[in-house]
Amino acid sequence: MPRMQIDSPYHIGPNNSWLNSAVNEIGGSSRVEDNARLKLSVRLTVNSILRLTLLVASLPVCTAAAADDPGKDFPIQLFLQGCVSSYARESEVASQSMRMGLTEIKGEAASKYLNNQLGRVWRGVVDAKEYAVAFLQNRTCTVFVHNGNGARIRAGVESWLPPADTGIEVTRTNLQAPAGLTSVAYFMRGGKINEQWVLTIASSPDASLRAMITYESQ
Repeated sequence: MPRMQIDSPYHIGPNNSWLNSAVNEIGGSSRVEDNARLKLSVRLTVNSILRLTLLVASLPVCTAAAADDPGKDFPIQLFLQGCVSSYARESEVASQSMRMGLTEIKGEAASKYLNNQLGRVWRGVVDAKEYAVAFLQNRTCTVFVHNGNGARIRAGVESWLPPADTGIEVTRTNLQAPAGLTSVAYFMRGGKINEQWVLTIASSPDASLRAMITYESQ
C-alpha cells in the first residue's frame, strides 16, 4: 500500500524543490509575482508503480484542438504520450517528444526546467504555443505549458482519469498553494494500477508559465 506524505516545500524529486524553482525562473517573478513559489510537497512511496493503460500509444498526433474535447488538445496528448505511455523512460520520452515536434535543448535554457539536476529537456512551438518536456533521472516527467487556458487544461487531464466502473479508485487531493496557483494530485489505485499525476495551474492569464503536468514513477 502506497504511503502519501504532503509537506513543504514542494519536492517532486529527491532532495529538491524542482517545480518550485522552475515556476519562478521560467515564469518570471514579474509575471506571476510571488505566486510562482510553490510551497508544497507530494511524496509518494510505492511498492510498485505500473503504467496506467490508456491506449494513448495508438492515438494520432493532433495539433488542432478539438473544441468539444479538451482531452485531445496538444498539451494533454503530449503528457499522455510523452510521459504516461512511456512510463517516464528516458528513451521513450525523448522519441515521443521529438515525434510531436519538440527539439532537445541544453545549457542554460534547459537548466531553467531542470534546476541544475541531471535530466533532459525538449522544447518547441506548436500551433503558435510553447511547450516543454522535462525528464529527470529519477524518472519524473513534466510537461510545461507556457500558453493555454487553465480550466481547459484541467478538464483535459481529468477526461483521461479512469471511470469508476473500471475498478480503479481515483483520489483527488487539493494541495496547499499560494493565492493565484491551484495544485491538485490525482492518485490512481486498483488492480495493478498505482500511480500519481500532479497538475499545477497559474490563474493569471498573463503568466508566462500557465501549467505543469507531472507524472512520477518509482
